[in-house]
Amino acid sequence: MWPSCRCDMRCLAQDGRTGCRCWACGHQSFSAGPYRTSSTKQLLTHACWLLLRRRSVHVAVHHMMLQLLRRFPGSYLIRAQAGELRYLAAFTTPTAAAAWCLTVQEASLYLPYPLELLGFPSFGVQLDVQGRLVFRGPRFKMGLAEGVPTCILPDHMGRADYHAGFVNRAARYADAAAHGGQVATDTALAASILQHWRSSSTNTTSTRRSSSSSSKLPGSSDATAAPAPAGAVEEAGP
Repeated sequence: MWPSCRCDMRCLAQDGRTGCRCWACGHQSFSAGPYRTSSTKQLLTHACWLLLRRRSVHVAVHHMMLQLLRRFPGSYLIRAQAGELRYLAAFTTPTAAAAWCLTVQEASLYLPYPLELLGFPSFGVQLDVQGRLVFRGPRFKMGLAEGVPTCILPDHMGRADYHAGFVNRAARYADAAAHGGQVATDTALAASILQHWRSSSTNTTSTRRSSSSSSKLPGSSDATAAPAPAGAVEEAGP
């Protein structure tokens, strides 16, 4: 299972003009000719500031991802590109990959982002109608795909780099299908993951009820929890 994650700002070139796109609000600005006007200087200064802030964001995000990967045995961070804030990781099961992605989305809300970054409208704190935190900081786009790699080669850092069609598919899910704060995958894989979680939840609930019943002393009574009749089926809790 291969989740891909990205959040980036790009320098642009269009119709002979140069400029950059703000990774916070998506605003694009260009200089109209080969001469550097005052607006162009301000644009380049803004781009340099964003690049520096991007580095600080990468350090926080990278550390958080590594900490969470330790909770999933067999996981491996394949790639971490600080310049584009792109990350690629491998897991032994689809459910582990999905759980990691959702945990990253939740944990990223509480990272120590620069205050200047949180000042952007797209990166500011957003709450729901009940006052619960919904967004804070960059919104990560994540994609999931399942498969077996066809080739494993060391990269320039000596780390294992996996190659296969489904690795590229995970990146396309993140780039084209997911919006900021979402995890995208195909319908069949999503249904399989949800079914596994439902089964695990049902088994856990049944185990807890059995343990609670067996722990009661002989002769004790519980008026609020009568035993179910033979053949009856109890609905599992959420």
